[in-house]
Amino acid sequence: MLGVEAADSSSGVRTSGPGLAAPQAASEATAPPDQESPPARPSKRALREREGT
Repeated sequence: MLGVEAADSSSGVRTSGPGLAAPQAASEATAPPDQESPPARPSKRALREREGT
């Protein structure tokens, strides 16, 4: 079981639900604050993403 998990972690990014959501969330979380200075906007976006998930 350990070996399978290790392989999944190696190339299971797209096979793992959370693994795929992690990079996507990080990309969008880094995009709003980078383009928009007000933290009120990114905060609302993060909340919306959390509710939609």
